Amino acid sequence: NHCPYVKAVISRIVRDAGDLRAEGIGFVAINSNDADAYPDDSFDNMKLFARANAFTFPYLYDESQAVARAYGAVCTPDFFGLNSALTLQYRG
Repeated sequence: NHCPYVKAVISRIVRDAGDLRAEGIGFVAINSNDADAYPDDSFDNMKLFARANAFTFPYLYDESQAVARAYGAVCTPDFFGLNSALTLQYRG
């Protein structure tokens, strides 16, 4: 929610998620940021951000950052494309 880059491209991310859905591909966003360090990334602010940007996909909170560590996420945003067998097909 606080990241200047995400703020600049969020409309394209939402658009691309819609395009993927039309192709039968699911999309989910996960916020792994530390809300103590970045109060704009609190769960309450996530709900406001999702509503303001018309998210049509789940927006999840990874409070412990376990998911980010498991995937090796290193930047915001960090994209992971998985196939139906949950094998990584895209990272970017």
